[in-house]
Amino acid sequence: MEILWTGPYGWPKYEGHLLCVPQHSGVYLQTVEYRKGYLIYAAGLTARSIRIRLVEHTRKYMSGDYNVLDIGALQRGVRKEIWHGWGWSQEKRVKFRKRKPVILDEVRRQLKGFRIFVAEVGPEKRILERLEASL
Repeated sequence: MEILWTGPYGWPKYEGHLLCVPQHSGVYLQTVEYRKGYLIYAAGLTARSIRIRLVEHTRKYMSGDYNVLDIGALQRGVRKEIWHGWGWSQEKRVKFRKRKPVILDEVRRQLKGFRIFVAEVGPEKRILERLEASL
């Protein structure tokens, strides 16, 4: 199977000078500019529109469910965590509320810094899952 990746695209509503993510389904890469190329941060898949899926991710970032990284450090190849999402306790909810303005500023920076690449491979679940897993 030959895969054609297109991009870079900007994150929906944070595109800046970049093109909008296409509406088709497929596999997508969240990357950052690194040296003279791109460093993969995460891969995902969707049988629906990639743009819709990224908007869903935006809500998760904004609610503190996902990790938030220092985008400048990530672009230098260093993983520096601003907020650790994934899993909640009452104590963690209090910490999030206290730091929410700072965390959300960092989320916006991270989303603006992401460069999205997409591959349109059709909605076949097995193909999508295999391709994402191989990345």
